[in-house]
Amino acid sequence: MFDLIKGGEVRLPSAVPEVLLREPGDVDEFHFRPAEDSEIGDGYTYRYFAIWWLAFVQHLIDVRQVSASTANAYLDAVHNFFGYAIFKRRVISGSNPAATGRQAELDQLPQQAKHPPTISPEDINAILRVAAKHNDTQIANMIVFMCEGGFRFQELQFLQVGDLNLERREIILRVKHPDPRRVRPELQRRCLTADGLWSPKTIAGRRPIHITDRMLAVIHSMGLGDASDWLFVNTVGNQVAESKTLVKLKAYALEAGVLVETNPRSGKPWSTIKWHWLRHYHRTRACVSRIHREISKVAMGHAADAIHDHYRGVDEEAFHAEYEKFDSGIDTSLLVTT
Repeated sequence: MFDLIKGGEVRLPSAVPEVLLREPGDVDEFHFRPAEDSEIGDGYTYRYFAIWWLAFVQHLIDVRQVSASTANAYLDAVHNFFGYAIFKRRVISGSNPAATGRQAELDQLPQQAKHPPTISPEDINAILRVAAKHNDTQIANMIVFMCEGGFRFQELQFLQVGDLNLERREIILRVKHPDPRRVRPELQRRCLTADGLWSPKTIAGRRPIHITDRMLAVIHSMGLGDASDWLFVNTVGNQVAESKTLVKLKAYALEAGVLVETNPRSGKPWSTIKWHWLRHYHRTRACVSRIHREISKVAMGHAADAIHDHYRGVDEEAFHAEYEKFDSGIDTSLLVTT
């Protein structure tokens, strides 16, 4: 294990001092002597992380006998965990102890929150016109669902015909057990539990979404299949891929002149639009439409459990009645309804 680390095959986090790599026995010796901040970095968090990380890598390589690249993949996951705990949730402070190389340098830079850009109804309608020009009804329909429903993209990927209740005008996002043979391989690894279950991102994410008039018009035009069928599929009937659909969305936005900047890598113009920004657009339009703040929190899956229970369980009709006021600003004439 130590040879792989010293040789650079397994990346070494900045929080792990090289003194630990001299002899395997040094791990135990280091564990029992007092921590020295000047040697370790930022104190006890980093001290115990260093000990744990070496033991974890030793288990992976010597016991599990994984390759160096697999060990690095585990390190990436640990890095993401600490990044979430430090920078997003702020449950601990300091830099990311699992950061390596260039990432360790970047983590030392001041963190500046970058807010999503403001997108107007005119922008959305312009993109829809370009999609219509290219006869791309799928991208147009996905834009409508994102703007009208406030979905996360993964929720669209796992949306099935059986999730729609047209009589009640609602879509229920819930824990479910999709046929694993119909789930994209990368989504199987990333989104399904060991038992093959898929769940929305959070508990509050298990929520109702009101089917607006525009969404209903799109649904009627789609030709729904069996309850287990995905609502959005590619040309061979599989789940849509975020990367491929994003390429199209960016191309149509570029042609429409929406959020166009110079690509820092290629130097060519491109659109910075992302699918997730359409979810932010939904929140903006909910505010413009004067949807009650707690109702829109439920609809987007940002509500606390108590609020979710109150608005969804106690008075279901109030939820849908409130969302009847929602107006995304999308030009209805641009909807593909045939």
